[in-house]
Amino acid sequence: MATIRPGGSLKLNGKPHNVAAVDADSRLVRLLGDDSILKPGMNFLETQLALFRFWNEEQKLSAFAEPYKKSFAIIAAIDDYDRVKDPAKRGPTGYDMRKRAEELRAVLLDQGFPAAHIISLYDEQATAKGLTAFSAPLQFCKRLA
Repeated sequence: MATIRPGGSLKLNGKPHNVAAVDADSRLVRLLGDDSILKPGMNFLETQLALFRFWNEEQKLSAFAEPYKKSFAIIAAIDDYDRVKDPAKRGPTGYDMRKRAEELRAVLLDQGFPAAHIISLYDEQATAKGLTAFSAPLQFCKRLA
């Protein structure tokens, strides 16, 4: 709390806010500004000296020191739904799965997921062989985390 002072400024989820009051005894910080920037799930409070993570659920914030430190994700998506490589030459299906997979990756990162813990496999990589290739390294990483 030493880095947060009344009259000072900080960023909440990347947007500037002014500090209205600080009560060090109750560890309460009151901010001025648009409260709609506070979102459900992970929120980031940034001062000049530190970055704080808070989880917002039912309008209550809980400190989150290192969220998802031991979590890993494999995102697999096949985007050849136009069936360009389809030997039967069937028509396109109209899905944009790679874009959706990239959106999922962005959400995971936004929630505090370590980028190094997200493996993305697309199209020809997104096969049983491709997924299996990451199984052993992921088990090893989980033991280290």
